[in-house]
Amino acid sequence: MSGTRSDRPDFLRLSADLATGRFDLVLAESLDRISRSMKDTAEFYAIASFHGIGIHTVDAGEIDKLRIGITSTMAEMFIDNLRAKTHRGLKARVEAGGSGGGRAYGYATVAGSGEDGAGSLTIVTEEAETILRIFRAYAEGQSPMRIATDLNREAIPAPRARSGSGHWMQNTINGHVRRGTGILNNELYIGRRVWNRLEYRKDPATSKRVSRLRPEADWVCQEVPELRIVPQELWEAVKARQRATKKAIARAEGPDRQGLGAGRGSAAQVSALGAALLRPVRRRADRRR
Repeated sequence: MSGTRSDRPDFLRLSADLATGRFDLVLAESLDRISRSMKDTAEFYAIASFHGIGIHTVDAGEIDKLRIGITSTMAEMFIDNLRAKTHRGLKARVEAGGSGGGRAYGYATVAGSGEDGAGSLTIVTEEAETILRIFRAYAEGQSPMRIATDLNREAIPAPRARSGSGHWMQNTINGHVRRGTGILNNELYIGRRVWNRLEYRKDPATSKRVSRLRPEADWVCQEVPELRIVPQELWEAVKARQRATKKAIARAEGPDRQGLGAGRGSAAQVSALGAALLRPVRRRADRRR
């Protein structure tokens, strides 16, 4: 687990123990063993100082504010440089026709089969059959939710998910067209590898990674016909239905949004009409009194 993350179990436990009085000194190999985040390191130091707890490292001795600022900055710069070098290496591999890492559903990595010793991809027959089933079902008019329900009922293994649920979800199938996510939008299934479409950054407020769509000019695209699973005709049929669905939703939302404004006006008219109709009733009630 990366030292830039603040949700590491041991880091959280150590941070929580700062206020318990169980110890009066934190000893570490180096400051970046506590955290590689400037924000988290500074916060940890502030809490430790408040409770009278010192921080010592093997490589620097007693840690003070100056050391916190310099060392945590260097640690974070190291991570940034490492990230840039890794990204540059992956780009070179993809441009040479290799895999950029990760495992797409329908494929497995063959270890050490690439020219640079890195693994290449091969089609997994059972998963490829499930992919074709999904594409055909959607092209024939089934909804992603219905497809996911059928797959779960038949206990067909789902792609690895962040949530670890192990179940097919609607979004697993339809994903996001522009971002290329979801089974129905993965261009690798038609023999086209698109790398660097998304970038991931850590939200400083939540420490969670969020994805952003990169400019199309930054994408690296490679034709890999040997990895095609879905026939072009079936792919085009799915894309046509996606476009038609998007247009239908837009048409349905248009009148609703217009009606919303009109509805407010109509409600005012109905309210005025109701008040007018109630006047005779109130007058008759007053006469009875």
